[in-house]
Amino acid sequence: DIFWFSLFHELGHILLQDRNSVFLETDNEEYSLNEKEADQYASDVLIPPSGYARFIEKGNFYKDSIVHFADEIQISPGIVVGRLQHDGHIQQEWHNSLRTRYDWK
Repeated sequence: DIFWFSLFHELGHILLQDRNSVFLETDNEEYSLNEKEADQYASDVLIPPSGYARFIEKGNFYKDSIVHFADEIQISPGIVVGRLQHDGHIQQEWHNSLRTRYDWK
């Protein structure tokens, strides 16, 4: 989930922002807005906002419900788990067995 979010976050920078911009980490307000825009792009591409809102409304965050929702939107359950953890709907240690770990050697 972190891998895919990071990938789509960076693609968001490429697709949404001025190609001639230089991205340096600063406290600059424009930098912060660019980061938020890229974060939102990644979130929305990975999990459609309307479907996610309906899923959250139901409040059922058991494994089988997460897997069913992930199947509906055709995405890895680990991405849903990562989003739920990030948004504070479930604890960081919940459902990590659904997340894919990548070992870079």
